Formats: sequence, structure tokens, C-alpha cells
Amino acid sequence: MKIYSIFIIILLLIPFTSATDKISSFIILDISEETQNNKATQITAHLQTNNGLPIQKELITFFINDKIFTNKLTDKNGLASIQIQIAEKTEIFVKFDGSKIYHESISEVIILETANNNEIEPIETIPNRLFLFIAVITLGIAGSVVLYIISRKK
Repeated sequence: MKIYSIFIIILLLIPFTSATDKISSFIILDISEETQNNKATQITAHLQTNNGLPIQKELITFFINDKIFTNKLTDKNGLASIQIQIAEKTEIFVKFDGSKIYHESISEVIILETANNNEIEPIETIPNRLFLFIAVITLGIAGSVVLYIISRKK
């Protein structure tokens, strides 16, 4: 009879893991430099501890414009990637809901916009008065003399 009561007491005294025993985590987002209209952009999330150790085999969620885009498992390096087409102004962030071992974390929001190369005008089409206006505004803000040398060679 005493053996059973001791066993029950031991089970009750086993400490449960509390939320404070979890390891802190954070997410860093990397964006490929191919962010142009009609081209795929790769977004990579790095899930790590505060000590920089990768967190592997954890589920993270990619959000695009405040909607769930997909869920991905991190690899052995704590990385998970997606490829998307940027067609307009796009807000992206990644969330890790945490686990038994790690605290939850949310990445910073990254805003991507498409580059429209048709809107860039060559310097020959910009009027002289615009350059003068820029020089005057800069002089007023900086409080010192700014010399602009503008050459229009064809």
C-alpha cells in the first residue's frame, strides 16, 4: 500500500515545463535582388535562437498582404524559402507560433514594390529649371552652399 502512495506523490512532484523555460527565437527575412515586375522573387526566412543557432524542423507561416500564403518547415540550417511574383505593392512577414521548446516570434514586415523601368526618364528630358529647384531646396535644408555641376553631353 505504501508503494502506491509514494508513486502517486512522485508523479505529482514532477515539474511541468513552464513558458519561461522556453528558448527565445527570432526570424530574419532575406529577399533576392530579382525584385522586378513579372520575375520571381525568392524570400528566405531564417529561424534562429538568440545565440544564432538555427532552429530546424519547425513550422513557419508566410503572410502576404496580411493573408496566409503558405506554411513551410525549416531545414537543418533553420531556413525556409518561397518564390512569389510581385505584381503590386506587397507586404510580407513570417510568423513562428512557437513549440514546446521555443517561444513564438514574428519577423519584421517587408514591403516590396515592382520596378517599372518605363517610368525612368533620361537626363536629357529633365528641364534645367528642375535642377535649379533641387539646388535651391537643398541649399535651404542644408543651410550651406551646395554646388551642382550638371553636364548634358549627348
